[in-house]
Amino acid sequence: MGNSKSKRVAASFPKTELNEKDLKFFSAQTHKSIDEIKDIFNRFMTNNSDGKLSKSEFSTLYISFRKESPELLEQITDYVFKAFDTNKNGSIDFYEFIIGYSITSASNLAAKLNYIFDLYDLNDNGVIEREDLISVFSHVQNLTDPEEKIDDVALFAEVIWNDMDKNHDGKVVKSEFTRALLQNDLLVKILSPFN
Repeated sequence: MGNSKSKRVAASFPKTELNEKDLKFFSAQTHKSIDEIKDIFNRFMTNNSDGKLSKSEFSTLYISFRKESPELLEQITDYVFKAFDTNKNGSIDFYEFIIGYSITSASNLAAKLNYIFDLYDLNDNGVIEREDLISVFSHVQNLTDPEEKIDDVALFAEVIWNDMDKNHDGKVVKSEFTRALLQNDLLVKILSPFN
């Protein structure tokens, strides 16, 4: 998705309608049908005529796509908003939304891990700190089915931290994070709000 065509499409947003070229591009990028893209776009544009989502507009839309209760999802939407806002301008256009939604809902594992890392990197400094992990993980746990919930979130976060921070420098960079999750499918499931 980093090719020059995707950069040209991204630069053309926000838009208030999609043409055939846009629909074909998004369908190819997301592996969703043109009808699915139209449906997602219509939901995106509902009550959103400027083609950009604020945090509260994003929260409303994100919650509508998920099966968990709105009360639980509201705790995590700020983190997800930050991960979807790839140009860091404080709003999400349709390009950012559809790519983020597609990656987090049914994409390859490497792309999903990049989004999960961005979710936990609260300071946008390219590292996850212990406090970041505990903060986001505790909110993600609130989305978990009661039977799968971890009783002692802080203790479990510490175990995860020790597994990730192999060089014991007090921070986890993307390569450490990715390595730890690629070696443990359970960690991907536990750490991700996108399942």
